[in-house]
Amino acid sequence: MAEAEVQFNTDEIKQLEAFYYDLSDIDKRKVFLASFRRAGKTLVDVVKPQVPRRTGNLVNSIGIKAVGRESSVDIGAFRGGGKKGWHGHIIENGTKERFRKTQKNASTGRVLPNPIWERSYNDNEQKMLEQIRDEWFQVVYEFGMRRFKKMT
Repeated sequence: MAEAEVQFNTDEIKQLEAFYYDLSDIDKRKVFLASFRRAGKTLVDVVKPQVPRRTGNLVNSIGIKAVGRESSVDIGAFRGGGKKGWHGHIIENGTKERFRKTQKNASTGRVLPNPIWERSYNDNEQKMLEQIRDEWFQVVYEFGMRRFKKMT
């Protein structure tokens, strides 16, 4: 399905903002979540190719999900519910030198940090902020059009 691109001028942006602020809290949350999910997909698409693939569990667990009843989204490696991103923090932050609990205290090695999320966010921050703005206007416009169609 091809998406139509909509251009807005200053007056239309003010009308969209006024429309958004007149929405109920539930509808504001719907608009927020839809726009941030769309914009967050860019960061997920940048991160996934950089993740080490031993079993593919970590790559498959990366995504975006809404936080409870808040107007907030989490972007990252998730666990539980079929997701197996239990070790994402180890790859991002690394570990210190670890030793076995035996008489010889043999080293089990360490994991060097690979700050994939931080690097990806810093490299794409401006692009993401612009996309969040664009997606927000697009979602508010689409939401308003659906409301208008229901009224007619």
